[in-house]
Amino acid sequence: GANEAMLAAAPAPPTEMRHSTYAAWDMGKRSVPAGDTRIFEIERGAWPASFVHLIRPSLDAKAFVQAKAEFTEPKELPPGTAFFFIDGAMVDQRQLSLSGREATLSFGTDPLLTCTTVLKDKKTGEKGLFNQKQTFLREWTLTVHNTAGHPVLVRVEEPRPLPRDERITLEFTAKPEPLKEDNPEILAWNSTVAAGGESVISLSLKIDAPDDLNIDPGWRW
Repeated sequence: GANEAMLAAAPAPPTEMRHSTYAAWDMGKRSVPAGDTRIFEIERGAWPASFVHLIRPSLDAKAFVQAKAEFTEPKELPPGTAFFFIDGAMVDQRQLSLSGREATLSFGTDPLLTCTTVLKDKKTGEKGLFNQKQTFLREWTLTVHNTAGHPVLVRVEEPRPLPRDERITLEFTAKPEPLKEDNPEILAWNSTVAAGGESVISLSLKIDAPDDLNIDPGWRW
């Protein structure tokens, strides 16, 4: 009947052909009207992903929305234009390529989440007469503000203060304690900030160094 004829005339779905170092897609026969631009769908799927708001206060007070997706099978997407949507609204358009079993995607900034950095104490001094040292004290807080109407998972990252000379000693404390990270130069905290709520991180750093060593701790350290 007519329905059977329509089904028979429908184009075959795209077929992936794997090669040693790349993949090719056979699209079969497709009709493209003259003077028209048409996009053909190759693959459709749902990617299980965990979303987090990433904040790096030493660089920016804004929160960047990120999604980390993990796949059971390796994926390979050649470079192309990607459209990024949040709740049905397009937030970005940029080039995207992907290969492997995981991907981290950025969806731009969320204006409802910000981080305020406040320097609570800043001291510089010397001690001793024959064994003179220069001392720097820094105490500051990082406060994440969530003005959204729902709780948000937040990750805060800061560079870890590290001595670049063996003559420098550091005493560093943070409340709450940072996470155990693979990268020794990163301090990181994860928290869920309630709707309309705040999350506060308090940090303290003391630096001791010989008086003849040139130290520039900056406004923070």
